[in-house]
Amino acid sequence: MIYTKGQGEVMKYDKAIVGLYNIEPQYKNMAQDKIKMYHDLKCDLTEPYNGLEHKKYDIVYASSIFTFTDKSYTPVNAICGGTGFDIKSKLPVEIEKMKPRKNYGFCSRGCNNKCPWCVVPEKEGKAKPECDIYDIWDGESKDLMLWDNNILQLPDHFKLIAEQVHKHRELKIDFNQGLDIRLITKEIAELMSTKYMRHAAYHFAFDTSKIDQLVIDKVKILKGFEINQNIFYVLVGFPSKDIKTAKEDIQDAVYRLNLLRSLGQRAMVMRYKKIYDDQPETLINVNNEKLYMALANWGSSHGQFAKTEFYKDYLNGDRGSGYKPYFKEIGLVG
Repeated sequence: MIYTKGQGEVMKYDKAIVGLYNIEPQYKNMAQDKIKMYHDLKCDLTEPYNGLEHKKYDIVYASSIFTFTDKSYTPVNAICGGTGFDIKSKLPVEIEKMKPRKNYGFCSRGCNNKCPWCVVPEKEGKAKPECDIYDIWDGESKDLMLWDNNILQLPDHFKLIAEQVHKHRELKIDFNQGLDIRLITKEIAELMSTKYMRHAAYHFAFDTSKIDQLVIDKVKILKGFEINQNIFYVLVGFPSKDIKTAKEDIQDAVYRLNLLRSLGQRAMVMRYKKIYDDQPETLINVNNEKLYMALANWGSSHGQFAKTEFYKDYLNGDRGSGYKPYFKEIGLVG
């Protein structure tokens, strides 16, 4: 096979030319990393897919995380995978076992919870160990990002990971997808402390006001080990038995956010979006999206969130006054 590169430079390959099409290139994609490693070891030529050059590829792998991204440029003969295409899709065993060591990845997969807004249990099943940091870390980087969905459901495995990180004091770990606040104990918090391992800000979820007292109690445990300020994902837009309207949803979210402010925590407002058919429709629509935009702009801006109250300060200030009429319309402000 002949592959032309640059101005007249011709390189000959007997192996396959493989195009890697990451439909959301702004996000790291472990599946594509494993595919690349597998074909590189076979001495195939791998490169980012470029449909504009009409290049002859023997194989194109297309990968997508989200169902709502544009897939119209995906070649018809591509091997497609990822939640964005099919929640049940899996890599072949011989590719899945690759360990690219890119300093990000999963030490565990799955989750035992069945949160109706989350696809993880359906996609990955129950929580189970995947590997340890030496299967992910290149041994040189000072930063390691883990995408585990609920590693605290595997306390022994979490302890193993914490002990491995503790051995390498130069290494800083980021549990990027978050840890389950409900599973925090004094023993777990001690392992999480800076005295034990260097870490980025911890992320937790505060999805419903029903766990308000639990959040208070667990934050107190964390502060006992000098883990004083964390970031909480605050879910909005998801309908439930108790929350059926955008007004009720906003009221509940403001309550959760104010509680986090009082505890000295930070927030990141997460707007729910339906991913697959069996999920409920979001409460967010074109008629009320300004309400949620205001909430996200205030709650997710850490400095502003810490210094201002939503109704009193933000909606009466320069940044939020334009949103105030939308809150008046549904009777949340006078």
